[in-house]
Amino acid sequence: MDRGNPNARSGFVNFPTSDPRYKHTGEGGLFVRLVVVPTRDADFMVCAGGEIRFLADGVLVGDDINEPPAKPVPPGKEKQGAVGRALSSLRLLFPVHEQAHKWQEYRDRIARRQTFLTDVYFQESISGGGPEGRRLSMDLLAAITLGSTGWAGFDEAEQLYWRCRYEHLTEPGRQIYDRLRDLYEGTGYLALQTWLDR
Repeated sequence: MDRGNPNARSGFVNFPTSDPRYKHTGEGGLFVRLVVVPTRDADFMVCAGGEIRFLADGVLVGDDINEPPAKPVPPGKEKQGAVGRALSSLRLLFPVHEQAHKWQEYRDRIARRQTFLTDVYFQESISGGGPEGRRLSMDLLAAITLGSTGWAGFDEAEQLYWRCRYEHLTEPGRQIYDRLRDLYEGTGYLALQTWLDR
């Protein structure tokens, strides 16, 4: 294991380690998992026990099908113009404690944005792994790790970690993706999840 080494990588993902938009944070690295989520109207499993579930083994920073909530704007940084000027003058009317409350709301939006997928893919907590326990995934039809790297790329302008998309897969990675898409057509949809090893 070469945890945190931005030059280390394996698997079927072309991680953009030299893209200047992304700053290496020095954290443990990123890995990409391809999951097949069952559709609600399909009944692939006719008996019990065939689904795949896994414990959250990192921080889910994004996927290729769910867009994160809009980037939060810090108080005082709204676009200027008639609306921006009106908001700025309204802010002068707020007492200091309300301004602190608005900053807390901003920090809360950042936290929600970083973890917005947790409720999409994880539905249960089990004991162990800290005071809150560990999160167990929803029932999936398949889950495959496609690649990993010691690089942890973060876009400071967008306040987002890099997220894998189909175009970032190598040719063998695309073949795996395409084959699973064909196999589960009509019963599930694919999602490329990007995870941070913290």
